[in-house]
Amino acid sequence: MVGTTWEATFEAAVVDRPNVRWSLGLVADRSRHEITEFNRRCFRTGSGSAFFRCAGETLGTMYGTRFLTSVAELPEGLPANQFQVNDDGLVVWVGEGGNWRNHQWGTSASLEGTTYGWGMPILQLDEGGSSAVVRIGDSNPDFNWGLSSNLRYGSFTVYALVNSQVGGNVYNRTKQRMYQYFRSGDTDQAGRPQELKKTTDYYSTLYAANLINQWFVEPAGYVKLREVSLRYRVPRTALERMAGVGISEASIFATGRNLFTWSDYSGYDSDAGTPLARIDDFVYPQYRTMTMGLEIRF
Repeated sequence: MVGTTWEATFEAAVVDRPNVRWSLGLVADRSRHEITEFNRRCFRTGSGSAFFRCAGETLGTMYGTRFLTSVAELPEGLPANQFQVNDDGLVVWVGEGGNWRNHQWGTSASLEGTTYGWGMPILQLDEGGSSAVVRIGDSNPDFNWGLSSNLRYGSFTVYALVNSQVGGNVYNRTKQRMYQYFRSGDTDQAGRPQELKKTTDYYSTLYAANLINQWFVEPAGYVKLREVSLRYRVPRTALERMAGVGISEASIFATGRNLFTWSDYSGYDSDAGTPLARIDDFVYPQYRTMTMGLEIRF
């Protein structure tokens, strides 16, 4: 295996005066790990077998099944005019002259030896007629970055840290399981226009017997306010008035961590799993914590 990592660090003192100091720090990195030799049969591994191990593959690449998203992907011989792309971006059978908005749930047709249910998503097949296993995502982000700010003004110090992941994917296995039991918000049809409502069979098809599939691959990018802290250092002149107590330093502080997350991820936290196996499998999100304290040195 060969790994390549690029890192960059930039630090600057924006203001540097006797009573005011403000510094900024910027870090960024990007890593890739490629399997160059694999003296055994290639196989999938990880939770639900989402990740592929084979020579020439990058660690973190996701493999699984996928549903058709274009009529052009249909097997040869099928009448393309009987299929449409629905509002979820998936190819479904609607029959001759049909429309996915005009519900005909429960009807089906046999075409080229395969039965297609009305409005149901269609899996991509391989040459043998089985569900094709293809590349569906990549855990590796395009890059990561972080920005820190440290401001000291007199006896006050304010520190803040923002970090971000740009690009990459996470597999939402929690959501997939919720499809099985119809507990996901996606399966709730309340308030939807009548033409957009789906049956429970539709979501059972997407659940796909818990097999890894592209429907549950989501963007893993995020921006997080990782930390904000405020510290007040008691002036030395005030401590000198309490010389009999023997306090040499004293400060009051408040710190908040994992305060806010901005992300397109539909689950709790896209920062789940490991850097090379991003799977959200019923894991708790990172906790938001608030800490206050008094620090005294004698």
